[in-house]
Amino acid sequence: MSFSRALFKDPRFALVVASTALALFPLFVTAYFLPLYATSIGLSASTGALLLAAFNLASALGRVGWGLGEQIQATMRAALTLPPSTGADRIFGSVNSLIICLVMVSLTTLVIWPLSLTVAPLLVDPVTSCNRIGLTVLEYSTIYAVAAGFSSGGFFSLTTGCVSTFFGSKKLAVAFPLIVSFWAPG
Repeated sequence: MSFSRALFKDPRFALVVASTALALFPLFVTAYFLPLYATSIGLSASTGALLLAAFNLASALGRVGWGLGEQIQATMRAALTLPPSTGADRIFGSVNSLIICLVMVSLTTLVIWPLSLTVAPLLVDPVTSCNRIGLTVLEYSTIYAVAAGFSSGGFFSLTTGCVSTFFGSKKLAVAFPLIVSFWAPG
């Protein structure tokens, strides 16, 4: 495939470039600030590094998990000789799955993380070092790191499917690298 100027005239292309570039910025906030956050609430630097490792592991599992979801459904349909219209991919699709991923990233970053900084330390009992729901600050932070990592990992595996949905598999080899090129300033 060669470079196509027609993509730049397509409003869908501009929308995909703008939305993915905008969605990409919050995905890396956690990776940059999680170790700093850990030390700010009194955890050690090595614990902050472990939280970051948990985030990255969950991100890798999220990339595989979200990406294989459609493949597993297709394999199950073929093995069970089900018609192509059944399965989770019919219900969600790649675009809706990407939206679900980004909503999960937003909720974890805007709800769980601020609560772990403000509410969890306030509820900690100095004797047991547990809060009222039985979680320590470290456990609460780990839940956040894993949830944010898993949901943000899906962004990278689902974006290709969305681009293919909008522009077809024949234009994927041209459209996707162009879209990724626009991510460079971020």
